[in-house]
Amino acid sequence: MSSQVSERQRAGELRNAQRDQRRVRNTPYITLGLLIGLTLAVSVTAAIDLRRLDSPAGAALSWTEAAVFGDCDRYLLLSVPEQGAQDARPREEVCTALRATGTATLARTPSTQVRLVSAQPGSAELVVQRPEGEVPVRLDLVRDGRWKVVRNAAACGPVGCP
Repeated sequence: MSSQVSERQRAGELRNAQRDQRRVRNTPYITLGLLIGLTLAVSVTAAIDLRRLDSPAGAALSWTEAAVFGDCDRYLLLSVPEQGAQDARPREEVCTALRATGTATLARTPSTQVRLVSAQPGSAELVVQRPEGEVPVRLDLVRDGRWKVVRNAAACGPVGCP
């Protein structure tokens, strides 16, 4: 009787070993499939997000947030000087002034928010909400390879950009 149990046990162990070998063989394919799926999902999300940024609404909202909170790279990337005007200040000086404004904004108001009211090709209207009140902002937009905000008095006055 013990030999029958032993044979049955060996047959079961053999089946288990074969099943485990199949799983081990399939593991790289499953891992590769998961990685490809994850890469595709991240790529699609990034493409949609970048496309949103290249719209009048996305550019206006992103630029205003950069001006209010002191993100110099995004501020300069998404804006152009007013037609006929040139900014003679070096980039470092503009960035230092913008960061100082952003640091002061963040230090005094943890609840500052930027809200988009409307946007269309050529203009956008936003509201900067601070504890002391709401400030309306009207931006002029131009298409220069991507949508950009025209740095003029109407745009810079309410947000405090340099």
